Amino acid sequence: MAVSDYYQVNGATSPLYWGNFQNYNDATDFKNIAGTMNLFGYPNSKDDSNLYQKFFYENNSMWGKDGVGLSNGNNATQGLVANQLSNNDLQLKTNNGTALAPFFDKDFLNGNNSKNTVLGKVYENVTFPFVKKAMHSSSIESKGTLDYWYFNSADQEATNKNLQLKYDATDEYFLQSNNEEVKGSTTNGATANGNYFPLNSSKQSGKASQLNYGFGQKFDLKFRLTSDGKVLDSDNSEVPIEFNFSGDDDVWVFIDGQLVLDIGGDHGVVTGRIDFANKKATVSSAKNSSSGGISNEEVEKGFPEDLNTEDYFTKEHTLTMFYMERGLWESNMQITFNFPQENTLTVEKEVDTTGANDIFKKALEDVGTFDFEIKNLATSGPSKEVSDPSSPEVKQVFNDYTNQSSISGTGVKNSSVEVVDDSTGNGKGKLEEVLQ
Repeated sequence: MAVSDYYQVNGATSPLYWGNFQNYNDATDFKNIAGTMNLFGYPNSKDDSNLYQKFFYENNSMWGKDGVGLSNGNNATQGLVANQLSNNDLQLKTNNGTALAPFFDKDFLNGNNSKNTVLGKVYENVTFPFVKKAMHSSSIESKGTLDYWYFNSADQEATNKNLQLKYDATDEYFLQSNNEEVKGSTTNGATANGNYFPLNSSKQSGKASQLNYGFGQKFDLKFRLTSDGKVLDSDNSEVPIEFNFSGDDDVWVFIDGQLVLDIGGDHGVVTGRIDFANKKATVSSAKNSSSGGISNEEVEKGFPEDLNTEDYFTKEHTLTMFYMERGLWESNMQITFNFPQENTLTVEKEVDTTGANDIFKKALEDVGTFDFEIKNLATSGPSKEVSDPSSPEVKQVFNDYTNQSSISGTGVKNSSVEVVDDSTGNGKGKLEEVLQ
């Protein structure tokens, strides 16, 4: 009820709730208890058909925008949250703009709400243990593999299987792998494979009434791209740098605060992919937001314009993912990404003008220091051949008194000075300016 009050006060346009909101028959219809709950966004009368259909469209995977049932629940409901983060926090759309999403608001969950009630516990700084696995690219067909960071709740062979939230005085809260497989629940019994229930143990496996479905998760990843957003696999083929998710329920992935991958909705397994080389995101299937039914094919969207910057391929980026287990039954999660490893060594070189020709001393005094960065932006795997540069550096030799060029000082970016073979025999050598 506190969540409903928050939505009403802020005028939320897409009120999202936890639970199994049914609309199939009179015996199990949500309408039988709707009057006692009085949820914001649910109509007082079924005669308000547009609001009635909208409620189930946003809170049940099996209903389209027109109120007609769907053949399966494996479809995202897109557009439920705002397209930008604010202070790295998820925002909801409202009648007057945006408001902080209460289900990821620590203060709201800890009791700062209309009921003054603690609605959930927040665990902070919990490291998620991804492991490396050689995999094929999801973006293009290639015989080669490369290392991905990997988690799959159904994989009982992985070293990060069956994650459970644990606590000790040294590490505080952390996710630990164990042999206690926790399965979800279906109308026919337990799921065939393990699910992602970090707050449960095997004692509750397959028991819907005991599984903790109402949880969310947020994590941030810092990463850099290569010069073209691609890496080489073991077959020496170029493949896009990518991030992949497969599972349920709501998943929203932001890059530098901009919504890129929208797999929102209370749904079954839906797959999404971010292709950083081609700046696009793909979702396996989604409900039609302007009419009934589903997309019947992948939904592809380009990156927001705010990400199309000149330094897109060189700057450090932040990926922020919000995940919610909002419905009942299953809780599937698979995440893979092949972000390049980056090792940076910074070296400072200072120019010593002692013994230099007087002609160059004044120019060199203003140059100051040069910073060098050595980076490895290739993913782990076999060694890669170094390709020829696309724009070879141009060298200009400063040993000719008739050359009127000069070294302009610290305003020149990526410049360096070299001493090459001394053909004059004066022991000072020749100075070269390297322009990049």
